[in-house]
Amino acid sequence: MKVAVVRDGQEQIIRLPAGFAISGDEIVLEKRGEEIVLLAPGVERSTARFKTWNELIEHFREKFPERLEWEEPEDLPPEPAPEW
Repeated sequence: MKVAVVRDGQEQIIRLPAGFAISGDEIVLEKRGEEIVLLAPGVERSTARFKTWNELIEHFREKFPERLEWEEPEDLPPEPAPEW
């Protein structure tokens, strides 16, 4: 969805549509590469929680137990870095 960006001096203001209204007067702003992400305060940041694929799979098993059987992930060694 595209939204309006308004300049106010050195700052830019993003106008959120009514369907994206938040409770409170603060929001968490993160930059992930070229993406700008807005999160409500207290929202779990899933990108930082899991250090391994096994942790991620276990999270989904607990969160969605009614889903199909989850395959065991292979615990593969890291790929060697390319030689430049």
